[in-house]
Amino acid sequence: NFVYLVVDVQAQEALVLDACWDIEGIFKYAASIGAKVTSALFTHAHFDHTGGIIPTSQTGGVQLVVGGVKDMVERGVPVWAGEQDAAIMVRQCQVDPSQIQVV
Repeated sequence: NFVYLVVDVQAQEALVLDACWDIEGIFKYAASIGAKVTSALFTHAHFDHTGGIIPTSQTGGVQLVVGGVKDMVERGVPVWAGEQDAAIMVRQCQVDPSQIQVV
């Protein structure tokens, strides 16, 4: 999977698409090019795009949590997603529904 960073070079602000797996790395990379992550958009609610709790049926019974939506929310970054995906992300990523803006 891919994570995309869309940067407005004049404003030095960045939108992250499908911020997952290495959240710290995303922020470090943005800073290294002089940009600040100011929003995150998630294309769909699969855990490999949003992070969250991975069902144990997919991990051989091991409980795994992947960084993503919750990390962005905790950093104060506005999160955007489609309505159906937002409902899934609330459960999967353990965030309050008010923390996801519906587009």
